Amino acid sequence: MQRSVLLVATVALLLALNPLSAPAQRFPTPARRARSVSYQCVLMVRSGDPAPGVRDDSVYAFFQEPVIADDGTIAFTGWIVSPTTQTFNTGLFAAKKPEKDRLIALAGRSLPRKDGFLMSFGRPALNKNGQVAFLAQFSDYSSAIYVHRYRVAEIGGGVPGVDDAWYSFLADPALNSRGEIAFGADYFTGTSFGGGVFTQERALAFDSDPIPGLPDVYLLTQGNVAWLGDEAIGYTALLSDGSQAVFGAGEIVIRTGDLAPDTDGQTVLFLDPGVAGNANGDIAYLAGLDTGARALYVNHHLVALEGTELRALPGSTLAQVFWPSSGTGMLDAQGNLVYAGLISTPENGIVGAGVFLSDRLIALTGQPVGDPQDGLTLLGIASPARVNSQGQIVFIGILSNGEEAIVAALPR
Repeated sequence: MQRSVLLVATVALLLALNPLSAPAQRFPTPARRARSVSYQCVLMVRSGDPAPGVRDDSVYAFFQEPVIADDGTIAFTGWIVSPTTQTFNTGLFAAKKPEKDRLIALAGRSLPRKDGFLMSFGRPALNKNGQVAFLAQFSDYSSAIYVHRYRVAEIGGGVPGVDDAWYSFLADPALNSRGEIAFGADYFTGTSFGGGVFTQERALAFDSDPIPGLPDVYLLTQGNVAWLGDEAIGYTALLSDGSQAVFGAGEIVIRTGDLAPDTDGQTVLFLDPGVAGNANGDIAYLAGLDTGARALYVNHHLVALEGTELRALPGSTLAQVFWPSSGTGMLDAQGNLVYAGLISTPENGIVGAGVFLSDRLIALTGQPVGDPQDGLTLLGIASPARVNSQGQIVFIGILSNGEEAIVAALPR
């Protein structure tokens, strides 16, 4: 069975078990004020700002999937509109203040060394040097992985480590500090199908590889891949016995049916396909528990659990976690996990949303954002948050004037 079919089945299963795993919503009710935070929230890009490399009058309308590199580069998907023609489009952009924004790819245009025009693209991946990688889908129903405008893998292309084979399916890539791409893929030899995780030049793992401690079980497919440093990788996988597992550096970190660490006996029911890693080999993941709550872990350490009190906001509860199923960009160099979530109190129910770095509060609805002279506050949070190794954080915010913006939370 091909990876593409299995991924669809896995996502359908996760959505059936976990209906709250949909993308984050907008939350207009400010939370009550909390202790002051040590981060400054800067508006990097706002709806209404000119979009580069498109039409002269095209502006940003909405944003999606922002990630941040150590050099301060932010990559994101932007929905753009031309006020003159009233036409919408999507592009992949990069921004780094005080430099001008850059267009990386635009739907409807071509990319080098590829027939047809670009129809859509997956979420961007960044490394610490600001290199951008992404999966592109084309009008001829093919797809390819690019680093900026250089193609590194494509449907129909050769598979490293497998003679006379070609790729039949590609997943979103991860990018390490050396510029090496890691991605899940299916391939076909002309007589049989296979799958694994690959770079531009080598195979990192095959579905047929033995699983330590499970001699009669094999991999059916991997979820999205994360680099754990420059050599090891992590990923979730669907196994032949129907279970799911998180793998880190070739070993199982946790598996469905296991007791969830630090939860007083709750059991892992499902695992989100997105994982994140850092240069120290830490791996972060989201586990759904048999009580209906979801938990965030780094290795085997519980970071956040829905339905429990927030240490950063005494008297408040984490009602819902926002976690991207791509996973990438969620850990800093010290192993701190960034996440966004809904906040509730026993008296008032849902009172707002916040961004957290492990047990620290970073941003909270109701607080000022941007230039103080503009008088803007954060009305809502419309995406999961991402972090670089230095603790700089990005997320999509809804502003008190109704605009959407990519917000960078920078340590003071």
